[in-house]
Amino acid sequence: MNQQGSQARADSNLEIRTDLATNGYVHLKHVNLQQYQELARSLGSLRLQQDGKEIYDVKARPGYENRRYSGSCNEIGPHTEFPYFPTPPSYLGLFCVEPAHCNGGRTFLGDSITILDKMMDCERTRLQEISINFSSTVFSNGEDDPNGTHAVLSVSGQKPIVRFSHNFFAFGDTDARADAEFSPPASPFSKYPELVKINELFDQCRVAIKLERGECLIWDNHRMLHAREAYSDQNRWLKRVVIQ
Repeated sequence: MNQQGSQARADSNLEIRTDLATNGYVHLKHVNLQQYQELARSLGSLRLQQDGKEIYDVKARPGYENRRYSGSCNEIGPHTEFPYFPTPPSYLGLFCVEPAHCNGGRTFLGDSITILDKMMDCERTRLQEISINFSSTVFSNGEDDPNGTHAVLSVSGQKPIVRFSHNFFAFGDTDARADAEFSPPASPFSKYPELVKINELFDQCRVAIKLERGECLIWDNHRMLHAREAYSDQNRWLKRVVIQ
């Protein structure tokens, strides 16, 4: 690539980083898969995912029909990706190969800065005291332990990190069964009203994005909670990256 092209790419990456810092996410159109991967690598290193690869196909597959999981068509509640890691991934990205040709399949994003601003000081303090033993019965990449005990709200440098999992707080598993009992007496939602409030505020402030072919969405995983709407078109196909 010539110097002018290199400068244009650098300017574009700077603009994307600025948008991520300002808004918590960026939604890009008219992107190809190579450009998406290059952008992801410009933000950090790509982590291995549950299939042992850096780029994971988010699509319905046999065996997960009854899971609130990326490999199903079911709804997935608001969450931080991989909350059980010692430090959750910095960014997540989705690239659309094939959109859902049905009602549903949207990605929801909720800004934890907005959510925390709507909570009382005592509630934010309590979130730093609530320690959760997050776990998944599905995730395995051969490297990372899908179990970890962490505070819901912590600080890394000057940046807050929110660890949230509707699936875990309501059903006891980050990749819960779709038919699991909602919020049994011992569940975090039953014990900690602050978590219920975050869930309610997410629903109030979330933005909905339905990716079309050749679009990508990248967001700050420490800041933005994300969720997925149920859908019926099993041809929906996204490619996910996890950036550290």
